[in-house]
Amino acid sequence: MTRLCAVAASLLFLGGIVSAQTTPQGTADAAAPPAAGADFDPAQYIGLDVKSALDALGAPQSVFSYRGQDDAQDNVVFFYPDFLYLFWYKDRVWQVRCDRRFARPLFGLAMGMPRDVAQRTASHQLIAKGDSLYFDLDDAKYPVRVRLVFTNDALSDIYIYRSDF
Repeated sequence: MTRLCAVAASLLFLGGIVSAQTTPQGTADAAAPPAAGADFDPAQYIGLDVKSALDALGAPQSVFSYRGQDDAQDNVVFFYPDFLYLFWYKDRVWQVRCDRRFARPLFGLAMGMPRDVAQRTASHQLIAKGDSLYFDLDDAKYPVRVRLVFTNDALSDIYIYRSDF
């Protein structure tokens, strides 16, 4: 809970809190249109501090807390209207999520893509585990892993996170 308070205090200081709630609401209508055909690199946000994230992305549409699998995994999450989520640990982004509604391609993949197509077209060595495929980014400034989550055989979420946490 201490890290939640630290991030919230930073946001209050910067005037960045838009709203606090348990789940994001709203639609992508308020988002700026994504660059057509441009492959998006969400790993660029890993390690950013609050000011740098606000400079890069502006104020989030909403800010909410999310508890992981155990009580020690509290996160503050910034939600952006293009369905991009930034997860915070000690005033730094440690994880980025793009959900099924995210429109831009990531790592040469597109949301909704069937699992077998993702496996054939991926430019990284994939490791299968349950409903997900994983790969590591070797060119990141931190050890970074990407998790591709499939629901009903369609790519539904992409998580990019520091794998040393």
